[in-house]
Amino acid sequence: MSYGGELPIPLRITAVSFIPPARALRFTPVSLLTMDRRRNPRITAMLPVRIWGVDAHALPFMQLATVRNVSSTGAVVQGMRRRIQPGEVLEVQSGDDKAQFKVVWVGRTGTSREGEIGLESLPAEPCLWDQDLSRYSELVGTG
Repeated sequence: MSYGGELPIPLRITAVSFIPPARALRFTPVSLLTMDRRRNPRITAMLPVRIWGVDAHALPFMQLATVRNVSSTGAVVQGMRRRIQPGEVLEVQSGDDKAQFKVVWVGRTGTSREGEIGLESLPAEPCLWDQDLSRYSELVGTG
């Protein structure tokens, strides 16, 4: 075989993989990989509510639904049968208390979020879950 500038025939190029030693691998917790943009912590809840508003077809409606989780500034509601548009303002009643919320997102049809809406409380409205939040916080704190 000659190495005077000539390449041996046939020339075969193969891919080389580099696998770092185990001590060089770094694991990052999932919480650091996903950015949580929420301003306030959410508490899982299953609270029955009554909702009034106008649907995507401009028709007034009233229905019962369930709040899946809450924070001091909003909630996720499941069980919505009407199509609602983001930006719509809805009236929500929990027990004897009522407040208005703006719809900030709507679960897409055909996904696991279908029938869910994300609500944000309006600035001048009372927090419907204040007592519930403090009760849930106490339960979480005691285990």
